[in-house]
Amino acid sequence: MAHDPASTKRTTRVLVGLTAVGVGVFAVAGGFLAWSLMGGGTSVSDGTWLHVNLSGALSDAPQPPGLFDDPNLVPALPTEMARALRAAATDDRVDGVLLELEASSMGWATATELRDALVELREAGKPCVAWSELYTTGMWYLASACDDVLIAPSGVAMINGMSVEVTYYAGTFEKIGVVPEFEHVGDFKTAVEPYERTGPSEPAAVSYEMLVDGIFDEMLAKTSASRGRTPEEVRAMLDAAPMSPAAATEVGLLDGTAYLDALAARLPEHGADGWRARLLDPVTKEEREAVEDRFTSIDDYVQEMRAGASFGDSIAVVYAEGPIMPGSGEGGMFGDSVLSDGEMVDWLSDIRDDDSVKAVVLRVNSPGGSTTASDNMLRAIEGVKATGRPVVVSMGDYAASGGYYISAPADWIVAQPTTITGSIGVLGGKFNILGTYEKIGLSVHQFKRGALATDLGPTTAMSEAGRAVYKGYMEEFYALFLGHVAEGRKMDVAAVHEIAQGRVWTGRQALERGLVDELGSVDVAVAKAAELASLAEGSYALDVYPKRRSAFEVLMEDLASAEAPTVRVDVPEVLAAPLAELSVLEGVLGD
Repeated sequence: MAHDPASTKRTTRVLVGLTAVGVGVFAVAGGFLAWSLMGGGTSVSDGTWLHVNLSGALSDAPQPPGLFDDPNLVPALPTEMARALRAAATDDRVDGVLLELEASSMGWATATELRDALVELREAGKPCVAWSELYTTGMWYLASACDDVLIAPSGVAMINGMSVEVTYYAGTFEKIGVVPEFEHVGDFKTAVEPYERTGPSEPAAVSYEMLVDGIFDEMLAKTSASRGRTPEEVRAMLDAAPMSPAAATEVGLLDGTAYLDALAARLPEHGADGWRARLLDPVTKEEREAVEDRFTSIDDYVQEMRAGASFGDSIAVVYAEGPIMPGSGEGGMFGDSVLSDGEMVDWLSDIRDDDSVKAVVLRVNSPGGSTTASDNMLRAIEGVKATGRPVVVSMGDYAASGGYYISAPADWIVAQPTTITGSIGVLGGKFNILGTYEKIGLSVHQFKRGALATDLGPTTAMSEAGRAVYKGYMEEFYALFLGHVAEGRKMDVAAVHEIAQGRVWTGRQALERGLVDELGSVDVAVAKAAELASLAEGSYALDVYPKRRSAFEVLMEDLASAEAPTVRVDVPEVLAAPLAELSVLEGVLGD
């Protein structure tokens, strides 16, 4: 968690690019041709095949709508897609699922959420067929839940494992005269290392290796079970990394090739003799017309589910997504993808005052951020708990550092086995750019009062006394962090410290260490919240936060606050701590 130094501050707007973790892909668009003949009406009739088209960046939380979009008809969230797939497993109107993977990016926990839902559907006897022009390891991990994993005849199979890549800046900083001056509490709180070193320390290397092993082993276990292979056999396939569709099919990574229009036209014949062989043949007019009304998009199916949910009692599902920053107001039409304490406190205040809300599910998808903002959120969560209503956390791709801090007071914590969590520690500091000034001929003269007045400034080296004060400040917050976790998890502080110190864990590793209570989806968290609130199944609605707003509403709010940024963040003159915190995993768990 990044600490905001107690020094002269200015208010600025911070735009941060958070590197995607897991299933980041780019591919040639392939869905328009076939889907132009599939229709995609809003009604769900008997014999329907659900079309799940995953393209673009999949956001865990509701996003501002397009200019002409109806806020009630926005694309389904990944958690809603997973819920819909589970519903489809027992929906007699639905015959099966077509999973089309286009240019999409998602984290490993999001992929697991969707994958587990596909497995449930398949176990219920409903077929699932996946198709793409490009498979990376992450895309294949998701698609392997299906009965058939097909690729375009000219497609590319880049199913070659996963990696973490960390860029180290110390050599460059030395050349340009920048001196990073950071402190951290916790041996494994190593997110500042890329600024200070040319390679990982031993604790960082241990942490990364264990994290990669955890997610890779989970991927091997799930894919091997679906493909009818052993984990060792799947690993051998990945090591060989065949790229051509024919080679990938021959070794068993894929099941064959297909043109998307032929697959769409002949999908209702799935399982018939010679079915796969016919997926390369031209499609006739009669075949196109025969399937025009057989497909329903997952968005339409989710919309039907939304419209059918109306009860007196509800469970609030609060999506806490993005780097944690101090400020107020929800992200505007052109706003930053951050989680501000002001908006979270507002949501939880509304929930606390709404007697119809009987429980809260906090969906956390955040790598952390500001300590003060995290603490404000924690206080608001405790305020909801004080009313006697249970709070259950569902962890997404990330729930680390500040993301774990706000999760700790929950009555129950659910994570995916591939969630990245923990990172219970504190870091912060600054970049001293005096050397850069000198290289380009700038000089600085300071007039100060107070021995430590310039210690956190951008052109002064931090003194030993100032460093000691700053380190003590962070150690106090670390102790506070440990205390909150110990209280929430009902553990001794010493026991929390053993598994804290900035160490990052997968969800499964966190379960083994008592940091989470259960592995599963957001639906598992909702069911637990209902149980704790004594709500019978089917007797409550889900009330989602942030509320979906029209583009006009968002624009009006932006104009009303035009004199101030949508999200205001207090940082030192030299941007340091928030950026350091966002490096909870500086590398990419790539395909």
